[in-house]
Parts: sequence; C-alpha cells; structure tokens
Amino acid sequence: MHGRSFRGIFPGALLLLLLTMPLLLSCRQESIPLIEEKCGTCHSASIVYETRRSEAGWRQIMHGMKVRGLVISEEEEQRVFDILLTDFVLEQ
Repeated sequence: MHGRSFRGIFPGALLLLLLTMPLLLSCRQESIPLIEEKCGTCHSASIVYETRRSEAGWRQIMHGMKVRGLVISEEEEQRVFDILLTDFVLEQ
C-alpha cells in the first residue's frame, strides 16, 4: 500500500463532483417562509423539502390538506404551487 499513486483517484472524484453538482445545487438549504407557514403548521415543513412529486401528485396533496383544514387563499395556493413545481417536482 505504501507508495501507491492517487493520481487516478482525483479525476474520478472530480467527475463524480461534476455529475452530482446539479443535484447538490437543486437541494434547498434555506427554509421557504410560505411553505413553513402553510405546510409546516400540522407537520414539519421538511417533509415538503424532502419530497418530489408530479404536478398531479402535489395537487392531490394540496386537496387533501385543504380537506383536513388547511386555510389558504387562492393567491397563496398559487404561490405554493409555483414553488412546488419549480423546486420539488418529480423529474419524469
């Protein structure tokens, strides 16, 4: 093991970093106030941040939350959907 060259490892690590960079950049590190306010009242908002769904899936979830008592205006609902479909949509 002594004297092994690590030159072959560096390009592989660099390639891995380049391939995963878009995924790392797409992960939100900060909270989103509207998601915290509307989605984080009954459960942790981290559930939203960790989930990816299709547009239909998010609409179904929103409907279910409204049935359970979520109070949200039409404008707020549209803003939540804009966030969900921009940052938390399931890639197809």
